[in-house]
Amino acid sequence: MKKDMRCLLTSVILLFMFGMLSACGKENSESQAVAVAQEEAAPKKDYENVITIGETTQKETWSQTEVYSSEIQDTFVVDVCLPKEYDATKKYPVVYLTDCNWRREDYKSLTELYESGKIREFILVGIGYPDSYDFDTIRVRDLLDNPDAFLGMIVNGILPYVESTYAIDENDRTFCGASYGAYFMIYSMFQNDRIAQGVFGNYILASPTFFESSNGLPLADYEENYYRKYGNENFEVNIYMSVGGDEDKASFIRPIGKFVKRMEKREYQGMNLIYKEYEGKGHYDVWVPTLIDGLSEFMK
Repeated sequence: MKKDMRCLLTSVILLFMFGMLSACGKENSESQAVAVAQEEAAPKKDYENVITIGETTQKETWSQTEVYSSEIQDTFVVDVCLPKEYDATKKYPVVYLTDCNWRREDYKSLTELYESGKIREFILVGIGYPDSYDFDTIRVRDLLDNPDAFLGMIVNGILPYVESTYAIDENDRTFCGASYGAYFMIYSMFQNDRIAQGVFGNYILASPTFFESSNGLPLADYEENYYRKYGNENFEVNIYMSVGGDEDKASFIRPIGKFVKRMEKREYQGMNLIYKEYEGKGHYDVWVPTLIDGLSEFMK
């Protein structure tokens, strides 16, 4: 009899424990379902329709975030250099530059500009590729062959992501590039859909390549089409453009100088164009003095 009672009591306890576990499991499942539903119901940020944010790692003096472009179907990296005394309650100018895989060795020189008090503090953002990529080749796809997709990813994806993460003055943006990157700067100014109009107030470009083309059109034709469509009004940009005095005259010095004269002749309203030829500089070493002088000019 006692044995039967113990068995009965044990069965009751086990049934009770099973019921509690089932209830807890049900409660956890319901909580997880609610969390998933809330996450799915939360509106996506605009940039999340353009790029997917990946892992962020801390490098020497900058953070690096991987982003995936749904249109280009490839991964890019975004480097962010913050001032040492970064204050999230302030608003900082921002400087975006292409080809950051080659520009990282210049980060220190650029940050020293404001650390020395010569210019205002700014946030530096480099756009490039994972280190495993052959970025010397793949940049041709983005800067020359398919610049619309690359520009769209920057304007509609990277900018809103960066500027929702850090304390940035959206009215004080600078866009920088050299060679193919400088070509891309000019393209972004005269792209007929004008998706970059009003986005960047300053452009700094060193030795743009004029013998290349996009979609079968050279840069001069993009500018011509822009002028015919929109005229010379509402072109509110500061431009610092350069060429190296030791560069090839036929490929760089003459076509760049000719383009500068063409833009000046247009008399674009609001355009402030500074052009400089750096004596003794070639195609690959004109970049740093151009960037330093351009920032010194626009961020006094």
